[in-house]
Amino acid sequence: MFAGRLSGTCGGGLSGVCSRRAPGVHVTFSRVRSGTGDGRLQSPAPLARACAPYRPSRHTFRTPARTTVYEFIARNAEAVEHRPPVLTRRTLPTVALYLAAITWTSGPAQAAPQISTGATIGGAVTDLRLDDGPHSAFHLGARGDLFLLRNSERDIGVGPFVEVLTAAFDTLETGGGASVLLPIFSSFPVILSGGAYARRAPSLGWEGGVSTTLFFGAMGYNFHSTYEMQNGLFVSGRYGLGDGHQGDVIIGARLDLMLFALPAIFLYEAIAH
Repeated sequence: MFAGRLSGTCGGGLSGVCSRRAPGVHVTFSRVRSGTGDGRLQSPAPLARACAPYRPSRHTFRTPARTTVYEFIARNAEAVEHRPPVLTRRTLPTVALYLAAITWTSGPAQAAPQISTGATIGGAVTDLRLDDGPHSAFHLGARGDLFLLRNSERDIGVGPFVEVLTAAFDTLETGGGASVLLPIFSSFPVILSGGAYARRAPSLGWEGGVSTTLFFGAMGYNFHSTYEMQNGLFVSGRYGLGDGHQGDVIIGARLDLMLFALPAIFLYEAIAH
């Protein structure tokens, strides 16, 4: 086993059998004979004061592994200093394309669609455009929504909707459109909807119209399923484009269909188990 002391100077000056050069540092190892002839490597004092970045310890090293560390540093310091940069004119387009691919494939994959269905119950003020109006009527309907581009309850969502409704069971209206979900408050969004519908009324055939709806209520984001409950209040305006001259305003509540299904599910589970 090799045993000895490391010796060296910054700038040389000692004769020796082995030398290693690092940037700005010249380390020289010299072999001298002691009185016992054991061939120790002795270290002068200037090395510890002048060569701070690669200063070896002044005590005796008796393991070859510690000696190898200093040799490795001296041998590779110059190569690390002159290593070419990672980003060059040749590599920059490849890196940019790789980052763009990661962004394109990872972002949309997390946005799972969210579905909700509910019943709408409330009151309507009808015939606002007729001479003998307005009139009040009972409102009942059903609506289904699909929201896309959401990863959490704090994300904006867009998507289509479909609906069917009646006023006092005298008319039948069915239609659809698009909605925008704005998370004004966490799990309590504002939903703006607009679309078109077809309406059938007594003594009138089918006629078209346009509608708009403002909803505010509870709707979070289901991380474990594509279905999310939606409950809240809404106000809707409906404008007919036919000879019936429809002009209605509806105010009511939306109750998620799961509220009606849960009692039946609990009753089934109680009977079955």
